[in-house]
Amino acid sequence: MKTTQCFDLIILDIELPGIDGIKISKSMKVKNTKIIFLTSISDRVFEAFGEKVLGYLLKGNDIQKTTDDLINFIERTKEVKTIHLVTEVGEVDVELLNILKVSKENRKIYISTNKNKIQIYQNTLSNIYDKSYGYLIYINKSTMINILRLVSFSDNLILLENGIKDTISRDYLHSFKKEYLKRVAI
Repeated sequence: MKTTQCFDLIILDIELPGIDGIKISKSMKVKNTKIIFLTSISDRVFEAFGEKVLGYLLKGNDIQKTTDDLINFIERTKEVKTIHLVTEVGEVDVELLNILKVSKENRKIYISTNKNKIQIYQNTLSNIYDKSYGYLIYINKSTMINILRLVSFSDNLILLENGIKDTISRDYLHSFKKEYLKRVAI
């Protein structure tokens, strides 16, 4: 009898005996499973960039510190953070983890979640960015994405959960990579 197990979180080394952790992450079919790479190889981190990666933890010689850092990171990701917004349906508190992207379209600001796209009033992109606790990153001058909802990216395309695609501008690519790495490093 064949069984299939689903995991919310996998802690994976980049280099394993006889197999590559990055190849494992890219071959995983489960969309909601997140990965924390535990590695001593910092120069390979960008190879796994955006592939269901929640964070990167560089191994050190002190196993207790590494364990403490990992536990603290996992606890931080479980905290529910919200942003208070005025929307077309009234004032609401939106959980930041539920936001896929925030965009400005025809001078109007919208937040896209798993379930819907909501128009935001009395706010600016920069104001929402400032209140996002580091969850949101600009991919172009009129769009921010939630880094924890990123599935993959290339030099010009972002893929978020729920199959949402968007373009990353060349002007923002370098700063996006830098910010992403800074925010997911444990």
